[in-house]
Amino acid sequence: TKVKKKRKRSQTEKDVEKKKKIFQRRYATVEKKAEELETMCETKVCVVCYGPDNKCYSFPKEKPDVIATITDFKENGCRGKRLDIVGFLKETKKKLEKKKTEGSIEEIEKLFADWNRKYQELSENALRKFDSFLENKLEILKERRLLLEEGKRKSTQLLDDH
Repeated sequence: TKVKKKRKRSQTEKDVEKKKKIFQRRYATVEKKAEELETMCETKVCVVCYGPDNKCYSFPKEKPDVIATITDFKENGCRGKRLDIVGFLKETKKKLEKKKTEGSIEEIEKLFADWNRKYQELSENALRKFDSFLENKLEILKERRLLLEEGKRKSTQLLDDH
């Protein structure tokens, strides 16, 4: 009878270890998805659960952030913003316009302030290569600008249609 008890204990210990490993893998996935949801949807996300070892696991990891999110939810419930497609597009348009103004000329000039000194030191051959490099980048930027303008026209057209 003593042998049977030992086998049962070792079997349950194996089961507990197996459950811990499975939980760790699965929780890592849940945590990753919560982070993606938070980033992609620009919203607060909180996950709280207990593992097979009865330890509390949470996302975000910092306790004050978890408490703040839960408190906010308790106070406001599910009364957050709910948007239909038109509302979503209007919000997206506002964000794009805000980003557009953020990249001001002054900020760009600051980024390239020390270029003049650097490219004056280049040899003729290096200067030609640099010129070619800049021409290629300029073409890429022009294509990107056209795509952004086309996307803006399409979103404006969708808004006007509704």
